[in-house]
Amino acid sequence: MATETLFHQTRPGFVKPVKKVHYSEGEVCVTGGDDIHLITNEQADADLITLHLYSPPLQMGFYELDDGFDHS
Repeated sequence: MATETLFHQTRPGFVKPVKKVHYSEGEVCVTGGDDIHLITNEQADADLITLHLYSPPLQMGFYELDDGFDHS
């Protein structure tokens, strides 16, 4: 089972998780726009293979989890 965690950008470079969705074998996930998400395998005893197709090509960003504190 694949788990998709969706994030909301709280400030530039920082995100907070807002939702988790679980996908069983054979299910399809379609997203669009500027979604920020993470696909994981939360089952320690099972392998997971996923196929990701992006059109147009993926523009990847890097984020840190926002803990709510101002670190400036």
